[in-house]
Amino acid sequence: MTRVTLQDKLKFILITVVAGTGWYVIPSQITHVGTEYAIAYRMLLAGLAIVFFALSKKISFPRFSRQSLGLLLISGIFLYSLNYLFIYQGLKHLPSGIGSLVISAVIIPNAILGRWILKTPLKPQTLVGACLSLAGLAVLFPGDIFDFDLSIGATLGFLALCFSLFLSSFGTVMTSKLIKEGVNLYWATALAMLLGGTLSFGFGLYQHQEILWSNDMTFISLLLYIGLLVTSVVFVFYMQLVNKFGAASASYIWIIAPVIALNISSIFEGMQWTLERIVATVIILMGGCVALKKTKRKIKIPSKSPV
Repeated sequence: MTRVTLQDKLKFILITVVAGTGWYVIPSQITHVGTEYAIAYRMLLAGLAIVFFALSKKISFPRFSRQSLGLLLISGIFLYSLNYLFIYQGLKHLPSGIGSLVISAVIIPNAILGRWILKTPLKPQTLVGACLSLAGLAVLFPGDIFDFDLSIGATLGFLALCFSLFLSSFGTVMTSKLIKEGVNLYWATALAMLLGGTLSFGFGLYQHQEILWSNDMTFISLLLYIGLLVTSVVFVFYMQLVNKFGAASASYIWIIAPVIALNISSIFEGMQWTLERIVATVIILMGGCVALKKTKRKIKIPSKSPV
């Protein structure tokens, strides 16, 4: 049995708290430079930070085949650009805590795409967990699911977040295939982030016809927090825990993080704890726990929701 050290516990606590608070930072970041540039600066900063980490650990730069370059490009586009564009759009209409809860249901597309593309066996607990998460979403957004009205912000936010689930899952599957090609995980992630950040920067330039930047210390501090801590440091620490304890044990972080995000949202954003939200939270998080139960296979890719 792997021994849990104090350092491991501190990493677990840091990842959980930082990931949970990261959702609250996103709306404030958008107000300064807009959605596209907010994502671009975040991904470029995080990608560079992981590059420096890989260099400090003397991890050799990988050799890319034509196929692995294609997988890297797809990963950058879907996982670190388009995915975040829809997440950020969704958070314009919904409290950040609710957004984190919806994204925690990523087990649903992961199960579907993993079975379809990677031919991963669909285990009973995974299927049950996905069904519970889907049921939780139905409880959380009954009106948005059964009575769509595109004039209602909550509907747009819900649709954007649900679409981001599949973008994130598809990008994660492509990353998995990339790792199987022999590309180092840290380099694959760093380069995909830099590609995604560059693409988002291009979206921003096309949308605004100028480069937007803010020298406001609030914006800069938020960028450093979400770029360095929430995106890069959390990822590095998380992967260290995955390599030591396995993906199943480490992934419980992403079940606890939404609880923190929900409580922060209720304190600072005025989110009300209705009966539907309480029940939905329990069901969705229960689905994640069931899906992770008795999963022994060690996976080299993060199963976390994007923050």
